[in-house]
Amino acid sequence: MVFAYSDRLSDTENCSTCHNIANISRLCEKDCILCHKADSNNYKYLSENYVQSFFINKKNPHEKNICAVCHVRREKMLRFDNDTMLCEKCHSEGDVSVEAHSTNFKYVETKEVRIPRDFPLNDGKVTCLTCHLFNCLDKNNFKYLRRPFSHITEFCFNCHNADEYKKYNPHIQINPDGTVNENNCIICHSVKPDIKKDKGIESILLKGEPNKICDGCHQIREAHPTGILHTVTPSSTILNNIKSYEQKRGLVFPLGKNNQILCVTCHLPHQFELIKGQAKNKYKHRTRLPEGYELCNVCHNKG
Repeated sequence: MVFAYSDRLSDTENCSTCHNIANISRLCEKDCILCHKADSNNYKYLSENYVQSFFINKKNPHEKNICAVCHVRREKMLRFDNDTMLCEKCHSEGDVSVEAHSTNFKYVETKEVRIPRDFPLNDGKVTCLTCHLFNCLDKNNFKYLRRPFSHITEFCFNCHNADEYKKYNPHIQINPDGTVNENNCIICHSVKPDIKKDKGIESILLKGEPNKICDGCHQIREAHPTGILHTVTPSSTILNNIKSYEQKRGLVFPLGKNNQILCVTCHLPHQFELIKGQAKNKYKHRTRLPEGYELCNVCHNKG
């Protein structure tokens, strides 16, 4: 059997010894071993790379008629044991919004939580498909959720009792007794930071890309602020203005990879009192400086 020599296979010609390449679907346009694995127990010996390759190459199988990525042929059967196992091939913890809670736990009805009948469970457990649909071709369904909503919390109230629900603010990070609420740290951080040792955004571990974490709750859909998208890589002039302001005023304006402007460049992710030098004072929208001229002048230095 050719698979016995899988460690020696490197191109499609070896597979063609047994397989008629002309009859293989259009998805297989490269080396067979990029997607197939000899010791795989999945349908047609597909490896995890088959699914992950769509994510890595920034292809979205949900918006294209590529049912075979997740399904066996066009049937409802999934390629992996359950939907959570399948979804996690692409959607890691850092790639889902903050509202998304854990999966594969047993549902217990309480006065706070009551799951509707049209939100299916898998053997009594909450999975990805409890809230989401595989209705892949419906581009108007934001995040493929089971019911329409105007704001994400409205969808949450399908299961969670609104009367028992209080909006949670992860930015409140100091307890009344002055101690740090460490439970709030790990909402955005994958590892709790050490305030005394960690120096800047480069030394801490987040659960995902910074702007995506912010968008998980705030969901700003228009260009922001002033109708102009600011989360871009600034020019050398603006970058110099930021560095100059930091040195002169002793404040910090964090930047992302390749010096990209982030939400946290202008807004505080932490409670004002938590870290020294992160803001001039407390402001309405948690900005590092008063909104308007003073804040804009950090980048757009007008003298």
